[in-house]
Amino acid sequence: MKQTWKTYQLYGSIIIAVAALAYILSETIRAKNTGFEAKTLWDWMELLIIPLFLAGGAFFLNRSESAVDRRIADERAKLERKLATERQQDVALQAYLDGMAELLLKEKLLEAKNEKALNVARVQTLTVMRGLNAARNGIVLRFLRDIGLAGNQASHLFAGANLEGVKLMRANLQGTLLISANLEHANLRSAVLLHANLQHARLEGANLEHAILTGAHLEDAMLTCARLKSAHLEGTHLERAVLRGARLESALLRDAKLDAAILMDAHLERAMLTGASLKGANLENANLEDANLRGANLENAYLKNANLRGAIVSNDQLATAQSLKGVTLPDGRKHE
Repeated sequence: MKQTWKTYQLYGSIIIAVAALAYILSETIRAKNTGFEAKTLWDWMELLIIPLFLAGGAFFLNRSESAVDRRIADERAKLERKLATERQQDVALQAYLDGMAELLLKEKLLEAKNEKALNVARVQTLTVMRGLNAARNGIVLRFLRDIGLAGNQASHLFAGANLEGVKLMRANLQGTLLISANLEHANLRSAVLLHANLQHARLEGANLEHAILTGAHLEDAMLTCARLKSAHLEGTHLERAVLRGARLESALLRDAKLDAAILMDAHLERAMLTGASLKGANLENANLEDANLRGANLENAYLKNANLRGAIVSNDQLATAQSLKGVTLPDGRKHE
């Protein structure tokens, strides 16, 4: 109704302006014909100012209110889509829990060697988790942990699972068996993966910032371009892991095992690598600026063109490396 009134006002103002202009023209013609031209151009313009002002004001007010109405409509549509998604996820989660309850009660899911029921549970779990947000996936994981199907090395529910792009922020995956799992581009920010088994797992482009991976097994894992800023990797097994281009700024890698790991182009600025083992690791073009390498084993490490400006590392450590060609030393000098 409000919008209709504004439209009427706009049209009315335009009609008044046009009528005034027509009147002026007719009076001008009449004055010329009769020989009376007492009115000046400014006199006639005064008659036009008010209707023109009204027309212009109504026009711009109408445009402004139309923009506000569109923005409100867009925000309402966005909220409705969000609520619809939330409802769909609630329905999916409830259907999953109902299905799992049936498997537990009728199919004796937890009985030894009940492979058929376990396979059904596995398919249902992986399917629902790929479509849920982090909070609801947390509910799924807590449920599975409570019934003993997650959080222990005996459960193969997630071994080799396809969880690409899954949302698991702050999820508790402590001790979970994730061997050969596909977690490409998964969001595991601040997730707890303490002592989890991720051997041969695919984590390319995954977000593991602030994640707790202390003591976890990531041997032969693919972590190309993974984000591990400020991650806890103390004592973590990363032998032969591919960390090319990985973001490890301020990561805690104390006593980590990185033997033969590929760290080409990796970002390790301010990383804590005290006591870490980097035997035979490829650190070509890696950025280790201000990193702490006190006590780290660099035997046969390939450091070509690496940046060690400001890093804490001794000459004796560097002497054991395979190549120092083009390395930026802690004092800023280039090694020839």
